[in-house]
Amino acid sequence: MTDVRRARRPPGRLLGSAGVIGAATLLANVLAYALFLVLNRTLTSDDLGATAALLNITVISGVLALALQLVAARHVATASRPRNGSSPHRARDPVGTEGSALATGLILGLVVTAVVLAASPLVAAAFDLDSLLPAVFVALTVLPTYLTYAAQGCLHGRERFGALGLVFVAVAAGRFVAGAGAALSGLGVTGVLGFTVVAAWPAAGLALALEPHGVGALRQHLRATWLRAVVHGATATSALLVVANLDIPLARIFLTPEESGQYAVVALFSKAAYWGPAFLATLFYPRMARATSRRSVLWAVGLTGAIAVVGVLVAALLAEPLVRLVGGPEYVDLATLVPLLTASGAAWSVAQVLVYWRLSRGDHRLGYAVWTVAAAVAAVVTLWRHESITQIASTVLLGGLVVVGYGLAQLARTPGVSARRRARSGRPPR
Repeated sequence: MTDVRRARRPPGRLLGSAGVIGAATLLANVLAYALFLVLNRTLTSDDLGATAALLNITVISGVLALALQLVAARHVATASRPRNGSSPHRARDPVGTEGSALATGLILGLVVTAVVLAASPLVAAAFDLDSLLPAVFVALTVLPTYLTYAAQGCLHGRERFGALGLVFVAVAAGRFVAGAGAALSGLGVTGVLGFTVVAAWPAAGLALALEPHGVGALRQHLRATWLRAVVHGATATSALLVVANLDIPLARIFLTPEESGQYAVVALFSKAAYWGPAFLATLFYPRMARATSRRSVLWAVGLTGAIAVVGVLVAALLAEPLVRLVGGPEYVDLATLVPLLTASGAAWSVAQVLVYWRLSRGDHRLGYAVWTVAAAVAAVVTLWRHESITQIASTVLLGGLVVVGYGLAQLARTPGVSARRRARSGRPPR
């Protein structure tokens, strides 16, 4: 009975949580888009393409960080659940769980920093950068990013959506102030990336300050980390982040410098469609982890799909004024591409919800499918479809539709699990 009561949160609380995390995500996204509005109007097409590609590499380098957040959220969300009818006092220690999350973030952050730093000469050469320094700055954003995501996972698992939303906004606000300030000051690609590193640390400090018990337990849990679980969990999340951020680096490599800058402008619509409904996956994830039926995932998929459809329709109807707003009148010729890029991001936003659902049940099959599709998208673009913005974007869209189709097929074949059966088995919800 305890698990059933815990799973059935009051509707008012759900709506309140949705409002909080939705508003925070919206504000964070607005700040992210505002940064690109400034970059679009202050950088040359060449510098804009390089900056956008490097910022996407910072996202890709955080693939294990997102996996860590989800692993931490799942552990923290279930840390106080009694097992096999035992007393709640015999459940896992929530503080120790949070300490393990932060310890894992610290170790992974240091390791990934070293890897990205070693790869910085290759990044600089592939993106035709004038200096190695911007690529080095990408590596230096890794550690604060991983610490932030570790703390976010703890807040997420406890469903402290107010604190979690505050961190979302702080991260986005720091990046906006740093990046926009550097661009407006004429510091170019190097300045934008360098200031981004500086802004990452105050956000990490805030996230850690909101998890004082976890920080206090970090030293005692340096050996009780979840490295294997995070790497395993990254099967899906890493593929999602890679494929959702792969198009701009590929455009930088294969298109002309001017075209790569144009792609960076219209790709903002893809990012908006992908990240805009992301708060729903965040909101429903702990509930999907505890769920005894498919109700939570059906709500998450349905709401995300509805937002995706509305977004594509708005993009089709208002393409020209939206391009003028985002890039300025010099990019108005790109208006015909806006619905395509919006549809691409929308498809992957639905795929993200389905991936989160499978991860909440400890199932990584959809993750393998996403990786397969991501590899196929990269191969098709590299070997064949890289002559234009349309070819690259349509290839990414097709990959998203394939993943959504496979995920919905899994959902249709997955029955709910009754609370009585789960209690009898002694297993967490799957």
